[in-house]
Amino acid sequence: MIRRPPRSTLSSSSAASDVYKRQILICLAIIFLSFESTSIVDAITSEQSLISLSSGAFLLEKPAEYSLTFYGFYIMDEDPETGWCSSEGEISNHIFVIELAEETVLHNLKFDSASVNIKGSAAKDILVELSNESPTEGFQEIARISLADQKDNQKFPVSSEPSGRWLRLTILNNYGSSEYTELMDFRAFGEQLTETSLPDISGTYVSDYHSDFHLMQQGTSVKGCYEWDEGILTGNFEGRIVKLIWEDSYGKGPAIMVFSSDGERFFGLWWYEGNEGSQGEIWEGIKQSQDVGSCPY
Repeated sequence: MIRRPPRSTLSSSSAASDVYKRQILICLAIIFLSFESTSIVDAITSEQSLISLSSGAFLLEKPAEYSLTFYGFYIMDEDPETGWCSSEGEISNHIFVIELAEETVLHNLKFDSASVNIKGSAAKDILVELSNESPTEGFQEIARISLADQKDNQKFPVSSEPSGRWLRLTILNNYGSSEYTELMDFRAFGEQLTETSLPDISGTYVSDYHSDFHLMQQGTSVKGCYEWDEGILTGNFEGRIVKLIWEDSYGKGPAIMVFSSDGERFFGLWWYEGNEGSQGEIWEGIKQSQDVGSCPY
């Protein structure tokens, strides 16, 4: 299959192969196909992880990773076989900051670590905090836990239940590896207290496919283009999630994107049509102008 050109990297992670060796979470594709008549708020239940992409959560800050195969997002994908791995030699005090879709109260946390790749690399002691002030201040501890080594479905109640919009996860150490620290999945369950809408996301973004990405929002509809191979985009909002169809001369397919609450960044996954349940590719962008602009075609 003809592939798109290599991505540039917007994060501080090391360069790595663009071929992902593991399947991206199948349920994200199912969400794309099944949310036609259900709002995201109605779809979220106490069994839905509120820090997942499918809930509209956005990864604001992550530690460096070994490669894009172990990108920080993979602790949020609800798949215990994909996850994050630190860069070599960096084994302690790794911080993730996740912006939740709404002000939220969390009750329980779950962690997976059975599928780590290196003996002794599984995350051990973890601090979880929540803030309703900002992504940098006002954090209150809601859990301080010790994980078992290489075990899935480790469930913990929180120690306190403040409400908040930003979650900070700190992996303090591991089970003895001097090379790497790994965490495969992190899930959080509770209640969303608010239902807010994003600011208008219309504008021009620089994306990681060496091209500008132009979006126009009209109500809950989105249309636009990307300046590579005459690509066009059409789609709709479902709560915090934007469902898009992309099309260019290489083919077409669906994409799922989540925008930060200020509308300045997006993160998502895209598939070729017919392969939604198999392999996905990451698509990221940062707003460079409020002006939508236009593609040169």
